[in-house]
Amino acid sequence: MTEVSEEDRCYNAGPVSDEGFATELHNPYTRPVHGRTHIDVYDVCDIFEVDDPTGASQQAVKKILCAGGRGYKHRIQDLQEAVGAINRRIVILEARERRIAILEAREYQMRRAKQGE
Repeated sequence: MTEVSEEDRCYNAGPVSDEGFATELHNPYTRPVHGRTHIDVYDVCDIFEVDDPTGASQQAVKKILCAGGRGYKHRIQDLQEAVGAINRRIVILEARERRIAILEAREYQMRRAKQGE
């Protein structure tokens, strides 16, 4: 296996293997797994079922796992961006919970009104 520098370990997404894992050595988010294949952080998110349609959680995981390792951003900046992505996801989830609570309250009121008729 070719030795890959720290700087080269974080670059662009590349082709995917038959198993669906990233294969490009110069992908900034891939790492060798037991020296046989490469996976990127999005594969890890898939394996661990990080299910976030906004992509904010996956972005945060990527920033944390590769903090400072792509050669052009400082580790602190990557970690700050991970915090920003997590905070954005929290805002989205809180808004969703508020909408659900409002809908449930309306449904409850409608059921009560029908019972009173």
